[in-house]
Amino acid sequence: RDRVTGILHKRGVTNTAYQQRFFALEHGKLNYFPDEIAFAKGKTAKGTIDLATHGAVPSPSVEIIKKGPKSFEFAIHTLPALQTVKQKSFLGMRARRGADGGGSFFLRAETEQEMFRWICALDAEILRSNLLPDQGDGTE
Repeated sequence: RDRVTGILHKRGVTNTAYQQRFFALEHGKLNYFPDEIAFAKGKTAKGTIDLATHGAVPSPSVEIIKKGPKSFEFAIHTLPALQTVKQKSFLGMRARRGADGGGSFFLRAETEQEMFRWICALDAEILRSNLLPDQGDGTE
């Protein structure tokens, strides 16, 4: 499997302004780091969105929020079972919480092309993580 990495902006809870972060998508998880240097040094991710359902229904989904001349926003919607301990304790990406306890994570790309690159990669990873037989962790 290929790892998808790059810069996106994420919206926080307390401070709802978008903040630039470095993201890495692989093995059914979207991890984010303060910057590319932290990622390259192997530091622990600041936050993680688990794209696997672990048997829950429905699967996580990706939605385009805004597509404008300078605004390329999209969201990842997850379920309560997908929230990691780190997500529950770290508010950085927890932008909206539904009645069922699920979460929506709001992201913004610099260009339309970059937004669609991430959406396609996320959709493929959600499919791989939830509908295809277990592929292991990709290290074989």
